[in-house]
Amino acid sequence: MGSPLQVRDVMSKDVATVDSHESVGAAREKRSAAGVHYLAVHDEGELIGVVCACDLSNEFFDHAVQSACGRSPVFVSGESSLQHAAEVMTNCGVGSLLVLDDGVLVGIITSADLVAQNIWQRDAWSCASCGAHHHLSGSESARFCADCLEQTRSDGYRQYYFTLGGGD
Repeated sequence: MGSPLQVRDVMSKDVATVDSHESVGAAREKRSAAGVHYLAVHDEGELIGVVCACDLSNEFFDHAVQSACGRSPVFVSGESSLQHAAEVMTNCGVGSLLVLDDGVLVGIITSADLVAQNIWQRDAWSCASCGAHHHLSGSESARFCADCLEQTRSDGYRQYYFTLGGGD
């Protein structure tokens, strides 16, 4: 039996990138033309984040991409195991990891890659409330999407209880 698969074995090597000062409209076009869900965001050559189709759809066309880039990028090495990548995604609440080797961007691995390799079950990587597969937070026992969590913040605790399944 061969050695366990590493991130480098399943990552996408062609990473679509966008400059942080480009417009959201231009980024949407780039993402669509590349046929990808995620774009790595750079500013003067430095990686500053990742945006996905969902992030871009929530912003105005003429805004700069950096307005949709909410957090610093999360990295993993190409030598990392797929299980380690899954743990990092879960712990950080992200759906993709940029892959760096010796400080150089060499790829991207996504939750879909891990599902395809049977590291995760598709249902296990979805919101416990609405079933969405993007912008998840929580543990393996219960994950919730950003939209459901935001709804609970605005509606208060009682709505939180019902929205997230406690009001059977």
